[in-house]
Amino acid sequence: MATAAHLRRGLSHAAARSSPLLTRAAAPCSPSALSGPSGWRTVLAFGTALSGVGIGLSTVAASPSGTGATAPPGDNSASPAQVKLSEHNNTPDAARLHAARELLKKQREQGLGQQDADNDDGIVLTKLLKPTTNKPLVVLVSCGSYSPITNMHLLVFEQARNYLQLETGKFEIIGGFLSPVHDAYGKATLIPQQHRLSMCEAAVQSSKWLSVQQWEIKQPGWTTTAETLCKYQEALNRAHLTDQPIRVKFLCGADVIESTLIPNLWSPADLDLIFGTIGVAVIERVGLDLPALIASSPVLSKYADNIDLVPQRISNTISSTTVRKLIQAQQSVRFLTPDAVIEYIQANKLYGHDPAKHVPAEYLEPKL
Repeated sequence: MATAAHLRRGLSHAAARSSPLLTRAAAPCSPSALSGPSGWRTVLAFGTALSGVGIGLSTVAASPSGTGATAPPGDNSASPAQVKLSEHNNTPDAARLHAARELLKKQREQGLGQQDADNDDGIVLTKLLKPTTNKPLVVLVSCGSYSPITNMHLLVFEQARNYLQLETGKFEIIGGFLSPVHDAYGKATLIPQQHRLSMCEAAVQSSKWLSVQQWEIKQPGWTTTAETLCKYQEALNRAHLTDQPIRVKFLCGADVIESTLIPNLWSPADLDLIFGTIGVAVIERVGLDLPALIASSPVLSKYADNIDLVPQRISNTISSTTVRKLIQAQQSVRFLTPDAVIEYIQANKLYGHDPAKHVPAEYLEPKL
């Protein structure tokens, strides 16, 4: 599934060991936290405090043995932003810990978690469907580059919802969040985040349940998948939209599962949080035996019951890379990405689109 930069943001094991607060931050995200807002609010407070002093869950190590997270599916190179991020982690541990605690204290005094459902963090909860059953309520979250967004990015949400809600009947899917990655991710093919955000918003205009979240791009820098998921979970908890708890589930491709087997790529605490506490919906890939892969991993096998494997009903043959190359070649990308996205790309001359090379279409006049 060529969706996005899901792989990008695991903490390196070395970075996690370097600060007691980093490992402590993941602890409140326990399974019991899903039943109420307090646990998620706690982890958000720690996460926000950490990122505020430059040592948050977005911190990654620059060394090859502790690269943090990787690039989007199909590109397993480390992010160019990792070295820059690590430069902010040079303060002594004691000073960083004190700064984080002071920021956390200030946030508590200001009443952290009391914002409205539509808030300054860029989290909008206005396209969530009213529950019609008593099944567990889930919001699917996919984090990615979306440079540009394609029809496959949208189709994977529909495939996951079809399977999890209609085929298995395990959950009621009441929403889906697309979360574009921050510019600080540093991948060469990223265009400015405001363009990527606008394209995503154009792409989901007609959807009744998919929305675009700005939280990641509103942060001062690159954030981890774990921190992002916790943030969305906390926003859902504090909104008190239903009598039932609403939980987020991470929607990703099979390459994310494969990436967890790479030594030192993901923080153990982040893996426990994402796979153990939050839960994952994975779009299967033809030719990859995901059940066997999960069984071979001590971490993933421990959380196998919290990993939903979604059959790939529609082959994933559309990628952002393909769309970019076609645009650069001045060729048509119609039906590969929504028309509204194409119009935005053309209007803003993105990805090398040259209006001068496109002659307006004229229709033949029938001669009677």
